[in-house]
Amino acid sequence: MSDISGRWSVVGGRLKTIPRSVFFPHWRRRWCGGVLCVLIGLPALLHAAPPDSSSTPAHRPHKLLLSTAVAAGALGLGVGVSSGIDVVHRDPLIGAPSRLDRFFRDHLRDGRRTTNFIDSNFRGGFSQAGGMAVMVLLEQLVDDQCTWKDSVDELAVFGTGTIAEQGIKLAVKAAVARRRPLLEFADPAHYAALNVQANNHESFYSGHTSSAFYTAAYVDQKVGDLLRPRVEGRARLLYRVLSVTTLYGWAAYVGYSRMQIDRHYFTDVLAGGAIGATWAFWQYRYHHGRDGRWSVMPELTHERVGVVVMVIRP
Repeated sequence: MSDISGRWSVVGGRLKTIPRSVFFPHWRRRWCGGVLCVLIGLPALLHAAPPDSSSTPAHRPHKLLLSTAVAAGALGLGVGVSSGIDVVHRDPLIGAPSRLDRFFRDHLRDGRRTTNFIDSNFRGGFSQAGGMAVMVLLEQLVDDQCTWKDSVDELAVFGTGTIAEQGIKLAVKAAVARRRPLLEFADPAHYAALNVQANNHESFYSGHTSSAFYTAAYVDQKVGDLLRPRVEGRARLLYRVLSVTTLYGWAAYVGYSRMQIDRHYFTDVLAGGAIGATWAFWQYRYHHGRDGRWSVMPELTHERVGVVVMVIRP
């Protein structure tokens, strides 16, 4: 009848505990892979190359420490916001679906499905796991100078970006509290049961799509950097087309799969893909800003605190 303290409710005159899954999103399995990446990468961070090493820039350990701090802050913010907001009983910032969302829902949703191949077998962590495996294999097979320490360091960079992206997602989902299509268009007989599930009030934006596009954009940049000094001409173009088609094609299919089973609107998927890819570009270039690329470095002196953007010419 009435809701008190966000975790208890009075039902039939008795105090009843509401399951944790109602109030806490299923965020643990989303970022556990990223946490493992950071833990695996700690030895590489603690035994980082000295400043005069030619293989590892002097600022690389500092960048990884800063990324780890950002990831921890973003995750803490996301968990705090998602657990502190009662998304079930608040008004969503995004209300009824737009005409564009209705159009794509009518044409892409499969009313006979409640799950699909991706969600029933791989869920959200498959994209990250596959991306990490591809990066490690390519580095070890293509780059003769790459050591396992370098691969572990790369996984740590990828993992910190993953954790930060998941933290941002948790905060945005709880703050917006948009109803999923399956709840918005639910049968009145099932609406009450679906409405009490907090997960059904977190449609914006698609976390599966965001993770998939983050992985695709990050791995694609890694592939480009590995191929650039080793392959030229048509062969290089063929490999790049294959990389872009495979990685971004998979990410797009993940987004389609979420609309197919009525978990997200088109704008949820579009926003998730844009946020994931943008964060991947930033994370990768922050740590790999060389060979004529731009690099961003924090600046902390007695006189000023800020950010320095550098363009290094080959």
